[in-house]
Amino acid sequence: MHVGLNLIFLTPGESGRMETYARGLMPALVAQGDLRLTAFVNRAAARAGGPRADAAEQVGVDVDVANRIQWVRGEQQLLPGLARRARMEVLHGLASTAPLWG
Repeated sequence: MHVGLNLIFLTPGESGRMETYARGLMPALVAQGDLRLTAFVNRAAARAGGPRADAAEQVGVDVDVANRIQWVRGEQQLLPGLARRARMEVLHGLASTAPLWG
């Protein structure tokens, strides 16, 4: 199964409850062995190498997460097309917003 993780909200170098959850979830999913995992990350996180998890592919979403409008636009408007192109079977949104369609 191909699982996508919406990690657009993660800010490199900052930590919070959502980041703690994401960093714990990724290795647990990878350990399942039968999942293909793709993490969708913001521009800064992609440049920084994104959250690390062995066997997780990363797709950069061209948004500045410090700009709330861009962040929400990335999750609601850009993410559905990126997930469709990556052929996601499941897309898990860890933050407070989700795609408008998809």
